[in-house]
Amino acid sequence: MKEFFNSKYFKWGMVIFTPLAMVALLVIFLLRMGYFVAGLGMIFHALEPFIYGGIIAYILRPIYNACRIFFEKRLMKWGIKRQDRAVLISRIISVLLAMLLLIAVVVGLIITVIPQFINSAYELITKVPAYSDNFTSMINHADFIKDEWKQLITENWDLIMDRVYEWRDTTLMPYLQELLVKISAGLVDMAHTVFNLFIGLIVCVYILLSKSTFTAQSKKLLYSLFSKETANVVLDGFRFVDRVFSGFVSGNVIDSAVVGIITFVVMTLFQWPYPLLIAALVGVTNLIPFFGPFIGAIPSAVLIFSESPIQALYFLIFIAILQQFDGNVLKPKIYGQAVDLPSFWTLFAILVGGSLFGIPGLLLGVPVFTVIYTFISWLIDRRLRKKELSDDTKDYFRLDRINEETGGREYLSEDFLKERRRKNRAERKNKRARKKEQANYPMKASEFHQNRPLEEILREKGLDEEEIERVEHELEDIVEDIVKDLEDIDDHDQ
Repeated sequence: MKEFFNSKYFKWGMVIFTPLAMVALLVIFLLRMGYFVAGLGMIFHALEPFIYGGIIAYILRPIYNACRIFFEKRLMKWGIKRQDRAVLISRIISVLLAMLLLIAVVVGLIITVIPQFINSAYELITKVPAYSDNFTSMINHADFIKDEWKQLITENWDLIMDRVYEWRDTTLMPYLQELLVKISAGLVDMAHTVFNLFIGLIVCVYILLSKSTFTAQSKKLLYSLFSKETANVVLDGFRFVDRVFSGFVSGNVIDSAVVGIITFVVMTLFQWPYPLLIAALVGVTNLIPFFGPFIGAIPSAVLIFSESPIQALYFLIFIAILQQFDGNVLKPKIYGQAVDLPSFWTLFAILVGGSLFGIPGLLLGVPVFTVIYTFISWLIDRRLRKKELSDDTKDYFRLDRINEETGGREYLSEDFLKERRRKNRAERKNKRARKKEQANYPMKASEFHQNRPLEEILREKGLDEEEIERVEHELEDIVEDIVKDLEDIDDHDQ
């Protein structure tokens, strides 16, 4: 049997059979893709409690680690001599504190924020006519607006408000009623989701308590499958990914919470309208990098403007100051070096992630692309070091070439750069001179009209002598304007 497997016929058969089998499997997968997707959906549905538990455990992990380290040291000082018992008790206390904190935050949001959010939204909807009257009154009492403009604005504003009332009665209210019906019909699915979240909390407790065991088992499996060097590289990669995601997620949540609290306190002190609603909106939208502050500030300013335009202006000034403080002081202190991505690639990650994956892409696009960006940079630097080349980007500025024989870097000299700039300026100047010379030439008839005079062509089009003269004057004016513009451009360049 060994001779058969080692024979050239078996090897040639495998060479032919393997590609055919892969193509056949690909065709089967494409033809039965719906079944595969349904199977993945069933697997995801079965693992849903474990996914929820893993996400919750990952979010609570910094709190758990801080509490575990704190109580483990204190328990050893308080008389528990056995270290394993102190570690076990500290883990149990840390899990209980983390879960109690999570439950307190969720219950606090349900009891305080959500009812006030609903009341603010209801008050906003019911005060739409009053806002409309305040706006028209403000326009009518504005001395810097002309009377005819006031009349035009008032008439158009009344038309807009009529459309708003019509939309409210014909579209919004039926949609809300339909939404309530859908919510009532989806109570079973909602109960299933709540049940999975409850099971996820239990799974979260087990994950936090067994975190060290799971980590040790993963390392054991990794070293059993790969070489020591490869396993060490993979471990370093996972540590980096964990540092980026944990730093970004926890830092983003803390930063947004601080921004929301500051907004609520300032709005309460200055007695601006809808403090809790706007603070929640600013805090939640601040989770989105780069665009989040604008997304939250614009609708909030519109809400405040409906009550008081001057307060809306003060609010925008406050948001601008708050975002400067957040971007330059607060975020660097919270994030540290967790997310070190250039500004261009940050914008790229947000736009592409949001376009491909929606809200999750907006929230997690930056850490995901940070990992990809760092991994590609690591591969490039590794390849360069193998070729005994520099991996410092600064060494490649003004680099002309690398000598194949000596390996030395040859840079562009200042004289060469000056000569290249001089040639570019001379080329641009010659190009402008050619355009000017062409503009000074008399107009030539096209080959389509067989070099016939312009007057003859215009007469064939049915123009009389007066119209022909007017066309010729207009063409002369156009040519004079072009020549004048070219002369002005040439004088400015000189």
